[in-house]
Amino acid sequence: MIKRIIVPLDGSEHSESALPYAVSFAKALGASVVLLHAVSEPVIDMFADEQIIWDNIDELRESARRASAEYLQRVSARLTADGITNIVHNVYGVAADVILGYATSGSGDLIAMSTHGRSGIRRFVMGSVATRVVNGTDTPLLLVQPQEEAGADVGVTSVFVPLDMSPHSEEVLPLTRELAKAMKLDMSLIMVIPTLSQLFVGTEPAAYPTNALEQVDKYAREYLKEKAEQFQSEDGLKVSWKVVQGDIGRGITDDADSQANSMIAMSTHGRTGLRRWVLGSVTDKVIRSSGRPVLVVRPSN
Repeated sequence: MIKRIIVPLDGSEHSESALPYAVSFAKALGASVVLLHAVSEPVIDMFADEQIIWDNIDELRESARRASAEYLQRVSARLTADGITNIVHNVYGVAADVILGYATSGSGDLIAMSTHGRSGIRRFVMGSVATRVVNGTDTPLLLVQPQEEAGADVGVTSVFVPLDMSPHSEEVLPLTRELAKAMKLDMSLIMVIPTLSQLFVGTEPAAYPTNALEQVDKYAREYLKEKAEQFQSEDGLKVSWKVVQGDIGRGITDDADSQANSMIAMSTHGRTGLRRWVLGSVTDKVIRSSGRPVLVVRPSN
């Protein structure tokens, strides 16, 4: 059950792209929001026109902390006006370390963050921070691409769930079902099976029966149909399912991107078809190529 949502911010509009989603989730789930800001240590810029004098480091630190506190309070006031219970927290440190440390302390049940942002006076691509957080936390993570157009609709009405018949890939389901019920989301289960050429890469054709893909397709359809019927019966959800063939990452993103106000929910590891595959690389591809929010859950084992 999600009761507290951590939203890392860096003072930029890009980093605030995750806020509307956090607010939407908080309202549906009755959760509170933690506004988290990592305050960077002041450093000397060797290429600046004027050198920063180290004697002023304490003053610079206090100025940075004060600016952080004022910024977080402004954002907090907006959330409070929207009826969202929230707290603010800022701490010196590297962004990824601060986020991971706060999440590891048990202070949040979900991290909602943008994939890009701006820290201090320097632009930085938050993809590296997001990658570190994905690889370093067991807390579910919602990654949001910054909106290109101001005021773009960010509502979520449906969730696409890639599965591959493995227990690892299914570990995203409890949280997804919780969100779907609370937010009244349509759920779409999808499985992408490889093409024949992909199946035979690195192996002898005789390693698989000639009707291997037909068998996988049959099992996939039976599996997804059973899951859909289960969720409809137990949760009252509207659930559809689909089996497609081709590139795994592309198959996932194409379906989700074709529908407005959708998000993707997936595990970081799984097993596809007749061979094991590490979904981490697929997850990374989905996060980078899809314009939709991606909810990422790390399997427990």
